[in-house]
Amino acid sequence: MFPLFNYSASEVSDICEVLELVDLVDQQFGVICSQITPDGLTESYSCLRSVLFSNQDCFALIPGRNVPGLSKENKCEHMQQFYDCMRTQVQTRCDDESHTLFTNIIDNYGCSVRIAERVFLFELKSVLFYIIRLPSPPGRQSLEKG
Repeated sequence: MFPLFNYSASEVSDICEVLELVDLVDQQFGVICSQITPDGLTESYSCLRSVLFSNQDCFALIPGRNVPGLSKENKCEHMQQFYDCMRTQVQTRCDDESHTLFTNIIDNYGCSVRIAERVFLFELKSVLFYIIRLPSPPGRQSLEKG
């Protein structure tokens, strides 16, 4: 028999209440907790935190709380503006891993943002230049002669 039905209705109700808290904790900490190494958090977290706290204009755009049941519209209302405000400084002051972590945290929180395309130029064999456009479709890297 499927294990769910071994629980009484009141036990299921209690577990579901706890599940809302588990979801809340996952939204807030799921991505960053996966970054913990034996030496602690990665440098990416420290860099993101430094950028955020050094820019109070960006900090003011995010809601100060997330509670179970808070609608996506409320918690994500200014997330695109927050991302746009932080993006340049994250890309300038932190590494690419930090930018990826930043977007993953927003996504795991339940909000979607449009990620601006970044263009990198580099020289190959002192003759050819290629433009790598990020992000590219999954499993495929976009290379064009320039």
